[in-house]
Amino acid sequence: MASAMAVFNILQLLTLPSAQEVNNDFSQLNNNYNRLISKLFDVRTYERWKPSHTPVEVGTFIVIDHVENMDEYAQTLTFHGTLIMTWRDKRLVWEPQDYGNLNQTYISLNIASIWTPPVYFRTLVRATSKVLQYHNTEIALDYTGFITTITGISVMTECQLDYKNYPFDNQTCSILFVSPMMNSERMLFTDAPVFVKRDSLYGAQENNMTSGANFNVVGLKSQRYYYYPKGLTQNETILNPNYYMALIALPLLASSLSAYVVACMSYSAVSLVWLTVCLLMQALNIVRMVEDLPPDYKTTPFCAKMAALILVQTLLLLLYRFMMIFFYNYYTKEYDKRRLERMQQI
Repeated sequence: MASAMAVFNILQLLTLPSAQEVNNDFSQLNNNYNRLISKLFDVRTYERWKPSHTPVEVGTFIVIDHVENMDEYAQTLTFHGTLIMTWRDKRLVWEPQDYGNLNQTYISLNIASIWTPPVYFRTLVRATSKVLQYHNTEIALDYTGFITTITGISVMTECQLDYKNYPFDNQTCSILFVSPMMNSERMLFTDAPVFVKRDSLYGAQENNMTSGANFNVVGLKSQRYYYYPKGLTQNETILNPNYYMALIALPLLASSLSAYVVACMSYSAVSLVWLTVCLLMQALNIVRMVEDLPPDYKTTPFCAKMAALILVQTLLLLLYRFMMIFFYNYYTKEYDKRRLERMQQI
């Protein structure tokens, strides 16, 4: 058995193609590719400024690869993704057997020679040029004229933030993609544009890049308009519960408990010092919470109202302790001092 395997391996090595044969194969493939490109993009037969037929139907598929930042103050969402678009060009067809059984090829270098949908993003903070560009797009073409483009996109879009149910609020950010130089008689988007997260496709929960430190992307939806070639995509985000617990709930609970404990201390002077520390800590906590809110918010979150209430209570306890110290030093009779001590114990 071992000798048979050795003979088989030797025969395999002897039948490997030579370097000249490999070079000839690549040369033949390159010749077929060049002949195909010359035939498809002949300026006498191909007009790149218009589609092959009307209305041309364009399919869209947007994948969120990475959420970079959710800015609550500026009310913007920045993410990086992939835009996949498909359509058919009836002029770009060929018979594979005429070109060495070449049934699919990449034509990214010929993006300037091919008609592409003039798609633009709207509702963005940063203005964008045409989405499909030479530097960010790969184009695949098969022998039936079916075209697939894969484009890397970086988007900063506006969001309408609502803090009525904070921290259990859902924020919605929208992206409008349009083709302003076309109408519904010349171009349409498919019935159901797709908008998904990368981890929903690959299941990489251990490397989830669609969740930021503050927010998680939980819902994505998209729709098209029938009277005009444009589509609307929306993504919903929720506040990360760990962010709320670590930076809002726990500091608020710790400051309120600390104020209660130091208010029950028997020594007024020591209690006064620690109440002042608690008051400063609560003030800093409120300032930090308010700084995260956008400048035009209309509803104060419940946690901010509770923090303000605890701040007022701590201030009243501080004034109470201060008054007790003042009257204790003011009174000279032992009877009055014992009465103040009983009041402090209560």
